[in-house]
Amino acid sequence: MLKKLIFLTFATPFISYGQWTTAGISNNFYGNSSSGTNVNQWKSVGIGDFQFFLQPPASRLHINELYLGAPISPNPLGNLFRTDGSNDVMNQWELFTGDLDITSRKFRIYTNLDLPAQNNTFQNNQNAYIEASQRDLIINAGGQTERMRILGRDHNLNGITPWFATAKAGNVGIGTAHPMAMLAIGGEAASGAGWRSWMDIGTLYDSRGGFDNMYVGLKNISSDKNEAIINWGNNPSSNPGSGDVLRFLFTAANNSANGISATTNGLEMMQMWTDGNNGRIGAGNFQTTFDVPLNTFEIFSSTSSPYFGSTNGSSGLKFRNMNGGNTPMVNPGQGVLALDQDGNVIYVNPTASNSIGNYCGNPQNPLSGHYQISMNNRNIYLPGQNISSWDNRIGAGVDCGTTLRARIHAVETGIGCTAGYFEANETNAPGLTNGTPTGAIGIAIGNGYDQSGFCGLRGFANGDLGLFNYAVMGIVTNNPTTPIERAAYFNGDIEGTTFGILSDQMFKTDINEINSALTTINKLNPKSFYFDTINHNEFAFNGKKQYGFIAQEVEMILPELVNESVNPGLVDSLGNFTGQPIHYKSLNYNAIIPITAKAVQELDLKFEKQTLSDVSLKNNVQDLQNALDIVNSLRGVSYKWNQNNTSFQFDSTEHIGYIAQEVDTVDNRLTYLDSDSLLHVDYNKVVPIITEAIQELNQIRIVQDSLIYSLNDRLTQLENCINNLNLCSNEASYLTNPNSSLSMKNELSLDLKNTPSIILNQNVPNPFAEKTIINMEIPSTVKSAQLLFYNSEGKLIQTLVIDERGSTNVTVYANDLTSGIYTYTLISDGEVVGSKKMVKN
Repeated sequence: MLKKLIFLTFATPFISYGQWTTAGISNNFYGNSSSGTNVNQWKSVGIGDFQFFLQPPASRLHINELYLGAPISPNPLGNLFRTDGSNDVMNQWELFTGDLDITSRKFRIYTNLDLPAQNNTFQNNQNAYIEASQRDLIINAGGQTERMRILGRDHNLNGITPWFATAKAGNVGIGTAHPMAMLAIGGEAASGAGWRSWMDIGTLYDSRGGFDNMYVGLKNISSDKNEAIINWGNNPSSNPGSGDVLRFLFTAANNSANGISATTNGLEMMQMWTDGNNGRIGAGNFQTTFDVPLNTFEIFSSTSSPYFGSTNGSSGLKFRNMNGGNTPMVNPGQGVLALDQDGNVIYVNPTASNSIGNYCGNPQNPLSGHYQISMNNRNIYLPGQNISSWDNRIGAGVDCGTTLRARIHAVETGIGCTAGYFEANETNAPGLTNGTPTGAIGIAIGNGYDQSGFCGLRGFANGDLGLFNYAVMGIVTNNPTTPIERAAYFNGDIEGTTFGILSDQMFKTDINEINSALTTINKLNPKSFYFDTINHNEFAFNGKKQYGFIAQEVEMILPELVNESVNPGLVDSLGNFTGQPIHYKSLNYNAIIPITAKAVQELDLKFEKQTLSDVSLKNNVQDLQNALDIVNSLRGVSYKWNQNNTSFQFDSTEHIGYIAQEVDTVDNRLTYLDSDSLLHVDYNKVVPIITEAIQELNQIRIVQDSLIYSLNDRLTQLENCINNLNLCSNEASYLTNPNSSLSMKNELSLDLKNTPSIILNQNVPNPFAEKTIINMEIPSTVKSAQLLFYNSEGKLIQTLVIDERGSTNVTVYANDLTSGIYTYTLISDGEVVGSKKMVKN
């Protein structure tokens, strides 16, 4: 049975405005909720006159007012859909998708709850919302052409070129699916194309081709500070013909009377261009010249300007009302850049009376009075470097065209002339902690050439009639106010052709002879050492081996030779400290020279007394008696010096000699007391006694030799007698029978060969101080050879592989080797050839 529910109007009861069916029939075109198989049997609802035109609904719900008649007031034609809801509930239209009971909301339009007002009434203040419930809200311009998108959640684009960023939820994009700001218009520019994460509160304009972009908005600096930003990008270029440009244009109506502004590109008022590191701004129509500004700020004055070439100035730059009341001044031609009386920046001829100086040549323009430049806590800079010419220099006292020999070249002639004067006068200003007044600082730094040199400060004095010529002079005041005052301080080695030290008798008082100089010198402890060039680079130390004394040790013996000194510290070219002053002790080495000379005289006097032996100076000469008994009474000993007495700089090696007190008991002529109150052995006097003792032994040997000769003759006679008696038959039997059991003879054998020998010679010289040479012969048949060096403890200290064959010389350098006995051994094909000892002084 066919069941229908038909909605009718009272005026026209036969016209259907909406219907649905519960059973399908072939001519049902009005909305079908049955499961019929006919293609026209839709599960749909149609609202409108579908029966009249026999047309089914086109969707699940199809409202069609076109099939109705003329509009009936108050429902005009076109008012298709309306919902009414209470003020105290949230009204909403929703769109769900899914299968059966598994659905999810995709879109909704809703209002918020109204708030009660006075007298329990409601005011119409509900907000209306449009929401894409799960992702983005996209507004198309027709078909699939997206024109606008509102992000429903963050777009993570970190792994996608060119973004490498995250588009935030709530951003609005027009023409882009990934807006990187609150409002993004255009293409796809992002972090790979000039975008920055702070480009949020503003509008971002992007292009799809090349990723050029522009941002207008705010940049958040802190919680209470935002900066207004106009930004553009993204591909700067060092080539002026390419790269991105920000232009400010004026476009007028397309009328020839409007000039450049009426063209397609319009009139450019200003341009901004960058190479990525430096920004340039140009004022003027660079668009017409197809050029970019060449400096940080450049003005391009067009020839079409009504003021070009006029008295109002052609530079394009004008300062208004600076001297506005004066009559404009005509540009006189090429000169210097200046302001005219009307505020225009123009070129002015430097011969004007108010200018300072002129170009080299005529006419001259001398100053009419003294000039003063008040600094106002500012500096004056004269920049410019040119290592390949004599330019960018300053000359004082020289004429135009003179080659300037330095950055500042000053010349002064006359009596008592001074070309340069530098004065540093520090005041007692509070808070100064590292001030060091410096009259002049000389610094020379560079790479140089093979024959070049660097002089931080150079002086040259050349005069014909003067009493003296000093290239450099330093003066200390007559009344020093500090404990350390020096006329000069040199940090490094000092070289010169001559040095003079003040030593005239007229300057000296209380002159006395030096006594016990040898004893004083013996107390000094000379050292070899290296300066610390790592921890004290403020000193110009070199890395060579040095010889000298330790100031603190000398101070205990000769305190008057040690001074307290200070290194003034390192400063840069501005006088600022780069290394703090260092206090240290210095030694007057010159004062040690006269003490050493006196010690040499005392030592020479000792040697002279010991070696003077001319017969003309002697009388009562007698032969020594009992010399052998005296020598037999002497006890030779080996010993080491006692290190407890620090007055003597004893070594720690083993010595041989006598005990002075024992020698004194044998013969007191062989000992003496020196100025040190210690008993000494006069070894020179022992020599003649030993000589006489040898002579006495020689006489005893002569007597004993005569006795031996006599006994030998007697033994010969005895052997002859025995042989005549044939008492040596056993020996004769052995000679005829070598197999005899009596083996009374020894047999020797020798193999002679003519093969080359390996020879290791003694080093020369030996002993040695700094170097010695070892000669050796190594045949070509030797496969491997090594020279091994051992110290006195038998420890291997060095191995040298000998690759050469034949006569070979090895030079051994031993500057850093301590004194002592060392052994060197030659190894040939794994066998020891020989060993020698060498002595290092």
